[in-house]
Amino acid sequence: MPIQVLLIDDEASLCQVLKRGLEAVGDYQVEVALSGSDGLRKARRHGPDVILLDINMPRMNGFEVLRALKSGYPASHIPVIMLSCLTDENTRTECNYEYGEEYIEKPVELSVLHERILAVLRRCGRLPPAAAPDAPPTAGRPPDPGAAAP
Repeated sequence: MPIQVLLIDDEASLCQVLKRGLEAVGDYQVEVALSGSDGLRKARRHGPDVILLDINMPRMNGFEVLRALKSGYPASHIPVIMLSCLTDENTRTECNYEYGEEYIEKPVELSVLHERILAVLRRCGRLPPAAAPDAPPTAGRPPDPGAAAP
């Protein structure tokens, strides 16, 4: 089953690039909202696995959207990754204070975004932990009868 992503950003061209890129790099289904209010409606209606949220948007900025999302059911449990060109420490602090799970500076490479989404979903218990890279796959295999007992 694909990972359901809601991308809330007012830059339509960036949204299309990220949508196509994420869907090509991983098992994602990306829905786009071009405003904070539309994003809130879609988050409450569809309950995505993760939300990618821009900070700088007209009318309703990302912090206002994040506060509304985290203030009540059904969207309060959805992990939110904040995206922004802002790099100052105050912005990062406010993201943490408002319960954004992650902060990523724009522009972001798709491979980095993909890895950060997976990390957030693992931290939130929405994906199983990653297997150690050097651990041999053992699931479903009986133990080797000639192996020494631990």
